[in-house]
Amino acid sequence: MNRVTAVCRAVTLAVSLVVAGSPSSARTQVETIFLVPGAHFDVGFNDLPSVVREHRIQAIEDALKAAEEDSDFHWMEDGAWGFGGWLERYRGDAARMARARRALQSGQLFISAVWVSPHGSMFHESLDLLTAHLGDMERLLHYRPQVAVLDDAPSHPEALVDALAARGIRYMLVGANMFVTEPLPARLVRSPFWWESSKGARVLVYIDPNSYDQGAKWPDVSDTARFANVAASPSDRALLATADQGFRKLLAETTSRYDALVFEHAGDDVGVPAVKWLPDFVRLWNAGGLRPSLVVSSPLAYFRHIEVRYGAELPVYRGEWGGEWDNIRAMCPAWTWRLREAMKRIRPDASVDVRETVATAMDHGLTLGPGWPGMFTEEQTVAHAHEQAQVFARAVELAGGAAGKESGRVPLVDSLPELRLPSDEGAPDANWREVLADSAGIRVRVGPGQIAPFIPGDAPSLDVPLMVETHGFRLVVRARIDRRKIPGADSGNTYVTLELPLRARADRLRIAAEDSPSALAGKWLRGVAPAVVVAPEGLRVTGLPRSLRVASPLAFSYTLAPDPIRANLTWLQVLLVWQNTKCTLKGGITKVLPFRDLYPGEPEVLDTWVEVELLSGEPEKHDGSRRVSPNDR
Repeated sequence: MNRVTAVCRAVTLAVSLVVAGSPSSARTQVETIFLVPGAHFDVGFNDLPSVVREHRIQAIEDALKAAEEDSDFHWMEDGAWGFGGWLERYRGDAARMARARRALQSGQLFISAVWVSPHGSMFHESLDLLTAHLGDMERLLHYRPQVAVLDDAPSHPEALVDALAARGIRYMLVGANMFVTEPLPARLVRSPFWWESSKGARVLVYIDPNSYDQGAKWPDVSDTARFANVAASPSDRALLATADQGFRKLLAETTSRYDALVFEHAGDDVGVPAVKWLPDFVRLWNAGGLRPSLVVSSPLAYFRHIEVRYGAELPVYRGEWGGEWDNIRAMCPAWTWRLREAMKRIRPDASVDVRETVATAMDHGLTLGPGWPGMFTEEQTVAHAHEQAQVFARAVELAGGAAGKESGRVPLVDSLPELRLPSDEGAPDANWREVLADSAGIRVRVGPGQIAPFIPGDAPSLDVPLMVETHGFRLVVRARIDRRKIPGADSGNTYVTLELPLRARADRLRIAAEDSPSALAGKWLRGVAPAVVVAPEGLRVTGLPRSLRVASPLAFSYTLAPDPIRANLTWLQVLLVWQNTKCTLKGGITKVLPFRDLYPGEPEVLDTWVEVELLSGEPEKHDGSRRVSPNDR
């Protein structure tokens, strides 16, 4: 690639980096920008999971070759799943292993300390699985990753801090994709901070709110089209001047007071050609004496620089962050339950292969359903859904199957949860009337999916068998949903919600995951509670005369929706199902496919339920322990 072309592409990067910045009058004194080239991947998304892994294996091969040709070339894999495929194929090849060892130790090849970017809140008890590969890498390659790269998802659970710190991981680079969520506070973005958990563990965090590759994600709203035409900018001088203007805009919109920034240049499932031009551009930029200086690097170099120079003075922030993308697992509630149960059964002596296979099923891109619009043909769409289901099945078989057989339990692959009705002594009806406006008003509705509330206020009720039973201090709501007949699912993303009428104004209510001490105490990393709370082990509702605990094996996402007419009534919405059978195929073709083709392994008729526990009026405990209820005495 010639120098002019290299600069053209670099200018596109420089200008595009400023598209979605956080405006501020504060100016930084940034001296160095660390550019981190590489790839982001989902286990699937842009192709079948098996094909994506082949792409990652080939990219690593190409990166090793490029590293030998140019000492300034660097490559990052933002998860270790693809490298695990490379290692499985080539661990017996001494020459290749030696090349990889050299590239890893020099920093030219960087592998994330996490296996995949996960739906972390959904599987928060099993986050240790994400680092199962570290021992193998240290043993075989004398290299131990020290930076967890968490791309795409816009938030992660506080439990991740504890899981990473327990394995000696000090750093977390987050490329947050904010396109469907509220902006993060300026203090959290492009400015490093220590995130401290309620248990006292810490990791040093850097969040880029423009995700892992802004240049690829927002080309239509940035003024970059003219830079693609080399003839329009005939000289290096003119191109560098334009790039300089782009970086100056970036710095003007950055509030960090530290001397360095880091940016990933990591497109979806890309290969080495997408970034091989960067070293040439950086040499040209730095030779011209332009500021700030640019470095093609790994994230570790940035974090080490920041910690050595500023470690003692960096701010420390505490609180729960959440899991704003995890509610997409409502597309596959049965598989999600099976996975969670299987993870709980993993034996302490389970092999690395088992742990890595299970960790793969936690990936943030695994959801089932029709796939991204315009990405696949009909045949590929069905194959994509079935390959994802195979990822789930393999994880469940390995994690839960053997343990189930040894203990006399049925393996989980085809299992569904069983409802065991409580046998509590009766609770006075007056106690329930204090918190529920009308138990007969509990409803199931269906409508086009939204962030929060989950469905519009005028969405219709769904005519499904619904049973509400009071068992002392517990209330059980059961519903049967025929997923083949959900109205609207053949025209786009459709939600089915169970809704409980709470006797309180929405601004008086608080919801938090039962097992997050920080959330229970009202401590949130971003300063405010998220609109949607993911709580697979149960939700705590406070602000009523008596607190509630709400839980379900098949539902885990909750939000509050004020009643549009009655000010003292708020609906607790529980997301039961997220479904879409309308497929936009390659070439713009639209076709509705059968439920069984898009959601393999999910029951066509879903028997689901939600339990509501009435807690005593005693003060809440916020030390991480579960509060004792009348039923536990």
